[in-house]
Amino acid sequence: MPARRRSTAWCWRSVARRARSRLTPEHPAIRLVFLIGTPKQAVTEYLQFVAALSRLLKNEKVRAALLTASTEVEFRAVLARSVQK
Repeated sequence: MPARRRSTAWCWRSVARRARSRLTPEHPAIRLVFLIGTPKQAVTEYLQFVAALSRLLKNEKVRAALLTASTEVEFRAVLARSVQK
């Protein structure tokens, strides 16, 4: 496993759920929400994790798979598979 993946692997225990609400009428529906928590001393790992997550979410297939996951296990499996690529 590459060092970058090892350093961010522990961050994947974040909570991610699908939401179907609107912040304001001019914003599109919110479909994915990630809650990411890290220790104060893990700033570098946090930034690496957010960058990796951002890269994953740019991929339309990954986003579609996350949105169609019906359970937390499926959601995590999509993330795990996507990171391994």
